[in-house]
Amino acid sequence: MGDDDRNHHGNNDDDAEEQQEEHFFVSSSKRPTKKIKRGDETPYNHQHDVQEGPDDPAANNDDNQEVLVATASASSSKTTTTEAHNFLFRSPARPEEIDQIANKLRSRIKNAHEEIATIGFDAFREKYNKFITFEEKTPKITANADGTDLDGKGGENEGVDTDDEMTQYQKDKTAAAILQEAVVRGDPRRYQTALVEMAKKRNTIVHLGTGQGKTLIALLLIRHYADQDDYMLHRKQTLFLVPSVALAMQHTTTLLANLPYTVATACNNASVKASTSREDMAAANILVATHGAARDLFMHYGEMFSFERINLLIVDECHYASGDHEYATIMRNFYHRLPREKRPRVLGLTASPLVNIKCDTDDDKLRLMLDELENIMDSKLASLPKLGITEEEMGHSSRESEERCVFYHGQPGSVIFDLPKHDNIGLHEVRVREFKQFVELYRDLGPKLTSIYSATVARELSINRYDQESKEQFLLAKKYLGELSNFCARQCQNCPNGGKTEKLAVLEQLLEDIIESKGAKNTVGVVFVDRRVTALALYDYFRTRRREIKNGNWVRVRDTEYNRSVHRSATFDDGWFAPKKIKESAKPRCDISSRQFQEMNFTSDELDAEVINNVLETCLPPGITMKDVVDLEPSPIVLPSSVDPSKISNDDQYREIRCDMIVRNSTAVFKYLDRAHHYTDDKNWLHKSKSVKDVLDDLRTKRTNVLIATSVVEEGIDIGACSFVIVLDHIKSTKAYVQMKGRARQQHARFFVFQDNSLLAGSNPYMHLHAAQTAALRVKNFIDSRADFLPKLVDISLKFETFCGDSIHKEYQSILEGVYRTNKGFVDLSAAKTLLNRYTLSIPIERASRLTRDLLRQHLPHFEENRLILPAHIPSSARCVILPERFHSLTQREKHNMLSLMACVRLHKLHLLSDRLLPLTRKDMKEKLVSVALTKLATHRKQPKTASPIMGSRGLKVYVYQIQQRGNTFEQNDYVVGGDGMSLCITSTQPIDLTLTDMSFNHIEIGAIHVQIKEHTVEIINKSDWDCCTKFHTVLLNARWRKRTGSSFYVYNESKIKDGILPCYIVGCLTEKGFLDFKRMLSVVSEYSRSIEEREAVVKAYNRKCNLQKPRIVSPVYDQNVSYIVYGPSNLTCAAAFPDGEDINTYGDYFRKCKHQKVDDSCILFCVQRQWFLPRKAQKHIGSSGLDDLQKDPKPDSDSVLNEGERSLCSGLVAALMPIDLCLEAPIADASLFLHCLILPQILFHIDTIFTVQAFVEHCSGNLPILGSYIREISKDSFNDLLEAMTAKSCRKENNYDRFEFVGDAVLKLVHTDALLHSTTLRNWVSYLHEGDLSTLRNAMGSNERLMQASISAGLDRYILFQELGRSQWVPSGLELHTILNDGTECINDAAPEQAGNKTKADFIESLLGLIYMKNGFTAARSVSEELGITLPRDSDYDVSIPGYTPNKRIMKVTEILGGIQFTHPVLLEEALTHPTCTHEEVPCYQKLEWVGDAVLCLFARSWVFDKFPSSKVGELVILESTIVCNETLAYLCISNGLQRYLNHCDPSLPGRIEAFEIDCKARGLWATDAPKCLGDIVESVFGSVFVDAGLDAALSAVHRVVYPVLETLHNTFGHLHHDDMAFKARSLINPKQYIHEVIAGGEAVSVKSWKEEIFAIKKPSCPVWKDGIWGRADYMGCLYIGLVQCFGIDLIGLQEKSAPVARNRTCAIVMAVFEANPDLVSKIKDLSQLLLRKTQYVEGN
Repeated sequence: MGDDDRNHHGNNDDDAEEQQEEHFFVSSSKRPTKKIKRGDETPYNHQHDVQEGPDDPAANNDDNQEVLVATASASSSKTTTTEAHNFLFRSPARPEEIDQIANKLRSRIKNAHEEIATIGFDAFREKYNKFITFEEKTPKITANADGTDLDGKGGENEGVDTDDEMTQYQKDKTAAAILQEAVVRGDPRRYQTALVEMAKKRNTIVHLGTGQGKTLIALLLIRHYADQDDYMLHRKQTLFLVPSVALAMQHTTTLLANLPYTVATACNNASVKASTSREDMAAANILVATHGAARDLFMHYGEMFSFERINLLIVDECHYASGDHEYATIMRNFYHRLPREKRPRVLGLTASPLVNIKCDTDDDKLRLMLDELENIMDSKLASLPKLGITEEEMGHSSRESEERCVFYHGQPGSVIFDLPKHDNIGLHEVRVREFKQFVELYRDLGPKLTSIYSATVARELSINRYDQESKEQFLLAKKYLGELSNFCARQCQNCPNGGKTEKLAVLEQLLEDIIESKGAKNTVGVVFVDRRVTALALYDYFRTRRREIKNGNWVRVRDTEYNRSVHRSATFDDGWFAPKKIKESAKPRCDISSRQFQEMNFTSDELDAEVINNVLETCLPPGITMKDVVDLEPSPIVLPSSVDPSKISNDDQYREIRCDMIVRNSTAVFKYLDRAHHYTDDKNWLHKSKSVKDVLDDLRTKRTNVLIATSVVEEGIDIGACSFVIVLDHIKSTKAYVQMKGRARQQHARFFVFQDNSLLAGSNPYMHLHAAQTAALRVKNFIDSRADFLPKLVDISLKFETFCGDSIHKEYQSILEGVYRTNKGFVDLSAAKTLLNRYTLSIPIERASRLTRDLLRQHLPHFEENRLILPAHIPSSARCVILPERFHSLTQREKHNMLSLMACVRLHKLHLLSDRLLPLTRKDMKEKLVSVALTKLATHRKQPKTASPIMGSRGLKVYVYQIQQRGNTFEQNDYVVGGDGMSLCITSTQPIDLTLTDMSFNHIEIGAIHVQIKEHTVEIINKSDWDCCTKFHTVLLNARWRKRTGSSFYVYNESKIKDGILPCYIVGCLTEKGFLDFKRMLSVVSEYSRSIEEREAVVKAYNRKCNLQKPRIVSPVYDQNVSYIVYGPSNLTCAAAFPDGEDINTYGDYFRKCKHQKVDDSCILFCVQRQWFLPRKAQKHIGSSGLDDLQKDPKPDSDSVLNEGERSLCSGLVAALMPIDLCLEAPIADASLFLHCLILPQILFHIDTIFTVQAFVEHCSGNLPILGSYIREISKDSFNDLLEAMTAKSCRKENNYDRFEFVGDAVLKLVHTDALLHSTTLRNWVSYLHEGDLSTLRNAMGSNERLMQASISAGLDRYILFQELGRSQWVPSGLELHTILNDGTECINDAAPEQAGNKTKADFIESLLGLIYMKNGFTAARSVSEELGITLPRDSDYDVSIPGYTPNKRIMKVTEILGGIQFTHPVLLEEALTHPTCTHEEVPCYQKLEWVGDAVLCLFARSWVFDKFPSSKVGELVILESTIVCNETLAYLCISNGLQRYLNHCDPSLPGRIEAFEIDCKARGLWATDAPKCLGDIVESVFGSVFVDAGLDAALSAVHRVVYPVLETLHNTFGHLHHDDMAFKARSLINPKQYIHEVIAGGEAVSVKSWKEEIFAIKKPSCPVWKDGIWGRADYMGCLYIGLVQCFGIDLIGLQEKSAPVARNRTCAIVMAVFEANPDLVSKIKDLSQLLLRKTQYVEGN
């Protein structure tokens, strides 16, 4: 019967259940954005009672239907720069919210201080650092149901709607759970694959029983047609027709959970005003529609919906397609009118193709009915009788239920009096109709049940305001119900059977016996009834029974005299229900009574009259014949107990009948019942809507064991396999029989049909069990006899390549022996499965996949009938372990153990298990890598020692390089101190290249000094001259560079020059004409050797009347570390007045009081200037382009006004007066020479640096030809870049190798990735490893230890510029630092490091690779890596193809997103989009390519930020790179480009998580979303697939195309900023948690956690929580998460969010925004944390 042929009387008392009313709404892969009216529901939250509509019957009209609109799937249009900017920089909260939170934080901090002052620190710490346990803190109800406080005052809930409407998050959570339940698990059976292949070739009607996989066939066919070219190109659509809303909801959920396509759902009248809904439906890949909705869409919106757009039409319950049903109408009006070539493929699904078949229906009638169905459907009915499929494959032999009749006497023997009249007592006419249902209950099931149910209705009934029921009428109805309950209770006392009809008593004892015979935990079943009121009353009766049994007030049927145990056999199976044995003479091939179809080859012709009669007799009780059925006198039939009392458990819960119910519109049986229960805490309210999922979950988990249901369960709701099914109200049709029987799918299940013996055979309007069996058998035999098409069977294992590895023989041998042994261990059958699971769990799996058992199971080995599927990261060629055929007859446990042992052998042979038969550890992998694959490191020739200066016959030839220093102030000072054109020089015994040594230095007093090394001149000197030069060099550096306060000094050592890498050179002095000034050098050496007395005597000999011939350098006797330039006497003595002196009158007083020196007032004051500042550090920036960028004029003097007698001759220096009697000359008193030595250490340090770089170039050219060729070219074109790449951070220069090392690390990562993929020795092993193991190998290849060894082996470590310019770090060329110990002995001071640290040596390798990549590309970097021996030999002939692979044309659309890249190996792209949960795909999952793509993306991001931000430090580059490559950004780009539409997965939680993230992207910023990791993974895996297929250039192009919006945003935001501004701005992109730890107490006092809301509410009930713009408290019944920031136990802020990561990140992001807007809060929190930290340390110290 069609939907439109059924009654729709909202509250009638008809016997038949009303057909569910359909509601129009749309669902898709997105969440709904608009709520349905009360009573309606979302597609993901089916209610227990499928609502018919709102309270007003008029609301059922089309114009009043509420529409639920869901948004479409993710748009494939690419994101814009503006959208990317909003995503990256969107504020986590509005400004007003930031202010509110800031105020709350101030209040919290203030309260903390006050509390510490009040209760003390110890009590405060005890309070905030110990959580309240669950037992100590129990939640209290603080408000009534109406939203007021318990004292009657309005509370926080005032004005809040108390309806129990689910929050959006709860809906999402429910939706995800439903999707997870809807995932189709396991592989298709052979017959299902055969039917799919048939459906691909022609229109097919699939005839399979309930639970035999029709849905899986539909899913496979949908996926097949979705992969066709025209599916996306011509916007083709799949139409899935269903007969009811329940089925629409079920199929929508199943499709969303199992297919990566958008799904829309249309129910009821589509001719509504919701144009957006129609647009969503038209754009969806799959449209699930009821027949009425589909008809209206095609009739009225033909421009949007046309059968020409449909490529696949699926018709569920297609047996309705006959007569005037809507199915037939749609097919005739829309399908058959199309030309045949434009018609879609048709797939019909049915469990009973022919309905309402009688026993006497002949073959001609069946043929006509079936022909009509096939003609309308334009399809052929599929039959599999000749395919050789066994009953075991079909699931019949183990799951076909036994079918039994249960006879009872239907005359109301327990009913003595009629019920009180209710039709003429003043009740409302609606109540009169409603209360007629009690009459039927009273007659059918007796007064006891009626008494219980009428009392419940009286309690739950509310006034019918819509039908204008008056208060008096309502009170009269309540009064009548009370009287009815009391009347029935009195009847129970007068009835011998306690007020139960025989039907109810038989049902009750049958349930008792079934449950007690198996145990309640192992038994679940369904009781089918016709009417809703019967289901409600039975549910109320049995829950009351359970409660009263616990109270001891209920007597079971089997314990009463109603139990005729003398009529029972000893056991349940051999008792009254057992069928009689069929006569042997008949020799039937099938026992129709028990329906055990072991052999299904018989035909209806073999069922002669004798067999049928014998079969019918088996359905009757012992001693009763077919004739007796009509003449049987009414007599009570009792079912005694069949269970041995000694075997019954003492625990009553194992005996309990725990029932639940599913009916349509339970709240509409009596008006009004749907609102009343919202205002009470009574959990036992009967007439209320309950979630179908919750009811079915309780049944699956055995919390309930009996489900009472109306025909709503026959179609549309998928309950689990039941151990018994009871049909209480007869069988109405063959279809109903087939569908109800299909629920009994457990092994040895039973199917019971209650039969009323009081009805005569001719007057029974229902089908007897044997009639239904016979009719169903006739239909089956008739269909099987018409089989005219035999599809080819396809075994799914053929999808995998046959494994041909070396382990095949060992696998077979191991299961024969029951053990597998290696030289270090063994595993047997009993331990194999454990070892296999241990291996799987050793594989790194993302955290989200470990949250639930179901998600984790998808990553574990999957056992099937005779084979085992290993995890998806293993290639398909080795993934399938097949059990030899000879072992197929073993038990399931034995087969699993054998398969596990074979898998362990295979894993060992593939080197995935060690020889100890344990999962590989990191140490194992490294050892294998080192022993098998890694090549020898490159070595170098030893550097020849520098020869000693050779004195020729004419003398020693030296090369002299003048050091010219220029600068306005420098030249002026040099003139004042009498420079006379003197200059310093570099003297070397061999030519050296000093062309790159020009530099500029910015002196704090003199300003800019530009240094230039002039072309060399040649001089011939003798041995004494050379000794003079070396002594001058030593003296000069001792005077300028050694520490004056220590006992260390420099000594010239010629052997040091021989062993070093620098050329031999010393510092000399030149005359004005450019010749070596030996006279001056000898004078300086001589002066330096003077004693203190000699230097004092020289000063005393100064002319006291006129200026000195040349200014000299002197030092006060009281502080010889301070020096002055002395010019000559002033006209003042020490008796002169001291300027600006308060307590000091004269200069003499100053020196006597302040310096504690004895000085005579007659002592002459000399004019002096404070000596120039001696810089000790190298300038961070070494300029080489003159003075343009440096300070040209000196800074003004600190005292610009000269006092009397003072002279300021040298610009930039401070003038003073000094008593000449208190002075002595400095060791080097030549002021002009000392001026030229001011920056001598800096000059020499720079020259050493240049020499080191030049020596490095020569070393590489001579020892490493490939590296040398690249380095030499770089040194010519970009010498400064090479210098930067060789300079370690320890040099403390502005430009060091950090930036190049930053890029080089990514280069090395990709080099190693590429090498592992193409390694000749490791390729096969690597192909079987998980991405986590591959990362372990990659890290081992690029470990610091390995790189350090490579640096040493190649001799590169000697050239690292790691020493900074410091007196304890750098020693000038040719000198050694010696120290005088306390005992007077002299030794070498080895404080200065001789070589760089190990980490620096490793970083140097990466820096060089980064430099070479940026200058010469990836191929050059890879070649250098191979030359150094830090990577593996590479085989370019790498084959990634899979034999027989056919490209997925739909997935190839992804190439458009990547810029039209053409794949040579399309299998790589499909692999990149295959989730790890897809264990049955012929391609591996994306993990390996994601591992490759991660390296590609890392290199792209680092090289891009390196190039675009040349002046930024690595800290800022890391932030920018992390922003590009973080999972949140990649997931955002995935959604923006629509890549998620192509993801092939079997994870039921993904659609909801992806959908939630897509919505959050538009409303939240970078750190306020919960991005599913798989979204970022597939972006990286797609990049990896391009790299493997087409190389790095193509991969980088694809990366740039996808990531461009983010790149453009970052460049526009930071590209124009100054370095300091950029550093500040970039902080907005760092992880907020990191920011908070850096800002507050360095992270020592701050903790950031996420809590489940219900736990948070218990443990921190007083903490304020920010909820969507308002402050509140956590709800102990909540299901969200709370992010919490604490400072030493003080709760700073809590934030409510829907997931733990979002709660944690967004809480930190908001706190970060608050701190930036309110800097004062940072200081307050720091003060508080420091207070607590100090107190904590004090307490711990004590």
